[in-house]
Amino acid sequence: MKKMLNYFGELECFRDEMKKEGAKGAGAEPGSPTEEQWYQFKQNFIPLVNTWQQRLFSNEPRILEKSKLIGHFLEAHELVMHGYPDAFNNNDQNAVAQADAHWLIIENKITKYLKNITDEPLPKPDLNDPKQKEAHDKFCLAALNPPKNTGKAKVKHVGGGGRGPKKLNMGSED
Repeated sequence: MKKMLNYFGELECFRDEMKKEGAKGAGAEPGSPTEEQWYQFKQNFIPLVNTWQQRLFSNEPRILEKSKLIGHFLEAHELVMHGYPDAFNNNDQNAVAQADAHWLIIENKITKYLKNITDEPLPKPDLNDPKQKEAHDKFCLAALNPPKNTGKAKVKHVGGGGRGPKKLNMGSED
């Protein structure tokens, strides 16, 4: 269960980062340096959040069958990918408040689910406690800077008839 809740913790880090940067870019003049920074942030950040979802499904290929929590995680992911950026793009404080309310609904769904299967509450760090804040910041730093895909390209050996196996480099287009 801890591993599953870590996925939601990462989404919370993504949400916090999106809100922090979105608040800076909200209401910026078109073509201004602030608007350009917001645009560049989204160009880098949204693919990062998208790769988070891809990693989730590659690390947990049968997660849809194993846990009902994943539906709530995907709902939160969609909010970070689309709900908050749209609200900040339009400088619509009502839409930001609506996205925040939607986030609270997602948290409540997760809390209800946890109460049904365990007695554990949804873990929330006390950010006023320096040790918990440091641990939270370290966790978010790791979530916001995932490891690069440094693995070598997969090589698949296929039958080559009488000539022996043929290598196919799965990572290149040759």
